[in-house]
Amino acid sequence: MFLSTPLEIIRMLTGTGAFSESGLGFETAVPDILNRLPRDLRYGIFNPEFMLDMVGYGPVPCLALSPPSSFGFGDGNLGLSCNSACWHSYHDVLGALATVYTAMLWIFLLFSGEQREFRGPLFDMHKGIRAWGGHHLWGNWFLSFTITVVFFMIFPTPYIPRLNAIVLIHTEIDREWGFVFVAVIAFVVGAEAWKRAKRIYLRRSQGPTSTNGDAVV
Repeated sequence: MFLSTPLEIIRMLTGTGAFSESGLGFETAVPDILNRLPRDLRYGIFNPEFMLDMVGYGPVPCLALSPPSSFGFGDGNLGLSCNSACWHSYHDVLGALATVYTAMLWIFLLFSGEQREFRGPLFDMHKGIRAWGGHHLWGNWFLSFTITVVFFMIFPTPYIPRLNAIVLIHTEIDREWGFVFVAVIAFVVGAEAWKRAKRIYLRRSQGPTSTNGDAVV
C-alpha cells in the first residue's frame, strides 16, 4: 500500500505545487536579508537547514496520517492490489488514501505560506492584524489567491464519481475529516514551533543579527 497513488501525487504537484511555487516567485526579500550570514558554498541551496525542513514538512505529516486512518477506523486489513484499482471491499485503505491526499494538499498550501519566510512566523501580528492581513497575508496577492481557491476546491474531490474511484483511486470520507483537520492544525503548530526553535538557536549561536530584523521571537 502506497501512502498516495501516482495520480494523486501528480495532482498535488500540478494542481497545487505549480501555482503556489509560481506565487513564491513573486515574493519579496525578507526584511533582514542583509543581516544574515552568507550561505556556505559547500552546500549551496541544499544546506542543512533546508534538508531538515524537507524532512519535517514532508514525510513526517504523511507518515502520521495513514496508519491512524487505516487502523483507527478500520481493522488494519490493507488488502491486495489496492494501488492499482478501487475495490470497495478495501474501503478502509481507500479512505486512508483519500485522507492523506486531502490533508497533504492542504498542508502543501500552508507550506507555501510558511516558505515565504524560512524562519519568521506565518502569523506575524506584532504590528497588528490589519497590517498582517494587508501586507503580510495579501502582500503577495497571487500566492494568497491561489491558496484560497485551491483550498476550497479540495472539498468536492473525494465525492466526484469516477474521478475518485477510477482516476485518483480513493473513496469518499466522512469521519476521516477529523484526521484531516487535526493534521492540518498540527502541521501549522509544528511548523511555527520549528521556526521558533530555529530563531532561538540562531540567536544564541550566531548573535542577534542572524534573527529577523523585526525582532520576532
